[in-house]
Amino acid sequence: MDVYLNLCSEYKDKQLKRNIGLINESIANNGLFQKEISNTVEGHLKEINGLLQSVKTRDQGFQLLLPLLQQGCHDLIEKRCEVWYGVCIQAVTSLCGASEKIHACRIIVLLLHSASNHPEIQKILVPKSPASLIQSLAKADSSWNFAALDCLYEFIKLFPGPSLSQKVAIEENMLKYLDQPLSNVNQDDIVKRAGQVYAALPLPGMGGNKALGKAEARGSQLTQLIALAHTTMDLLLDGVVEKELYKHTRECTLKIPSIDVQSHTGADAIRGFLKAVTRLGNTLKFISHFLTSDSNESILLVPYHILGPIFRLLQVDASVLKVYRSQEHQMLAFLISSLHQHCLLVLRDLILSIGEGIDLYFGVITNLLSAVVKNSLNDNEPAWCGAGVQTRTIAYSVLRNVVQTSRGRHSISSELMQLILEDIIPKGQHVTLQKVQRKGLANLTVKKKKKKKGYSVVQTTLSHQEGPMFQLELLSRLTRAALSLSETLYVYGSHSLTQKMKKMLQTNILSLAEVVACGAKLPEAYSDGRTREQLYKTLASIATHPDPRCSPPYTMILHLLQLGLQDQQLSVVATCQALIGSVSFILANPQISQMAVICQPSMPSDGE
Repeated sequence: MDVYLNLCSEYKDKQLKRNIGLINESIANNGLFQKEISNTVEGHLKEINGLLQSVKTRDQGFQLLLPLLQQGCHDLIEKRCEVWYGVCIQAVTSLCGASEKIHACRIIVLLLHSASNHPEIQKILVPKSPASLIQSLAKADSSWNFAALDCLYEFIKLFPGPSLSQKVAIEENMLKYLDQPLSNVNQDDIVKRAGQVYAALPLPGMGGNKALGKAEARGSQLTQLIALAHTTMDLLLDGVVEKELYKHTRECTLKIPSIDVQSHTGADAIRGFLKAVTRLGNTLKFISHFLTSDSNESILLVPYHILGPIFRLLQVDASVLKVYRSQEHQMLAFLISSLHQHCLLVLRDLILSIGEGIDLYFGVITNLLSAVVKNSLNDNEPAWCGAGVQTRTIAYSVLRNVVQTSRGRHSISSELMQLILEDIIPKGQHVTLQKVQRKGLANLTVKKKKKKKGYSVVQTTLSHQEGPMFQLELLSRLTRAALSLSETLYVYGSHSLTQKMKKMLQTNILSLAEVVACGAKLPEAYSDGRTREQLYKTLASIATHPDPRCSPPYTMILHLLQLGLQDQQLSVVATCQALIGSVSFILANPQISQMAVICQPSMPSDGE
């Protein structure tokens, strides 16, 4: 504690301010405020409160208060939370620096977390006039909007009633983020936080007027987003012959500016088209957050309505769009892969959230995902090149969720099985470079310059590689996704596979494991230790989930796992050790079946 107090006394030094993260981490590692005597902590709190009283030193006080709140006891927070909360609100609503606002928002979040677990603190923090705080957080600029929206989300969850009066202001500001630049898939961005706030938006019947039920209110809100997605797709797919027509309502009452593409030409038309693509992608993110938000316990909605935008967008193939000659269709063919990836993530969240509620559509979803995997392949390029790899990886992950949720009630096609095997054992991975026969100084050629004095030295270089550039990370990620799907098929969907597919998959996994375990040179995709781990897990699933129609070779599987113990990577060795224990138990107890023991009827006693 003495060391920390000495650092605090010299906190004005710029070098100490730069290393505040290291200091706070050391406080957490040592549990500084959890084991110190109360008098020492009280003295430190007086110094912090003195810094908070002045506008010039308020930010310094916030930074010193943060680690104390993270470890401070309940009684300590209850005594002073009202003062700290008021100072933070002043900082958020006043004209001060972005750094100070960020620290104030983090302190408010910590206080709200404490209030959610302790009702007595919640009574102290009940806002009397939250309008200024909510409006300042909702209108935060890009310099501090990440922290502002995190704070706003926690505030709305804890105080839905007082926030209801500012519902319109929050909604208008959150909808503006639909036109923010579209980020990469699964990237943590400001649109994600805006979607979380919008999903937790207080509505009538959820803390104020109870005319509408909570589920129905959320369903109406989500219906508006679905209508916006269909309206935007109508604009993007204008002139495209779709396989199926979706008659979902297009009546969208959201206060968001319309996009006009047809009345513009040149650069204005391109900007409008890109804005429409961006809005569609961000709308899909908002829908996804509705399905995964902690604040939404139930949503009243027809499953087909939310599946409509997903089915509609995934049925649009880039190869078909390239046939159209218009500039807009060519741009959409170029950008459609990104939209497909965002759409697949919405489908994943829907499956994980509703699960059995969409059991009727699992067969359609499986066929659609199989088509997505097939269409992402380019016949003119190797399977390991960058085109379509990300889409296939996400599609395999969603297929894995489908098999887990449906317990393999819907079989996969033999064509999809062939695609999975092609990604497990990629072809055409070898890179051939043309060698220059000359070596050493023979590579150097001395030539006389024509116009200037002196000589020039020219070095002969290797010829360039023809074809697409090899991308090892993409290949390894795709192979892991295909192997993980194969393991899930063994665990959950073994009964739905035909004997031919089961034998084909088992033969290829065994052959590949033998090459990886015994080969002098690893295939390119399996040079990554994580890929080899997944391979051995898939191999062990053949033995741990056997099928009477295709008896697994237990001895061979155990031998290959034992060879995996010689792997150079410790994580692979640890995985093989755990898997050997499972397979060895089965070999040592061939007559034991857990299901047989569970389902065995009780034997009657002699007296009965």
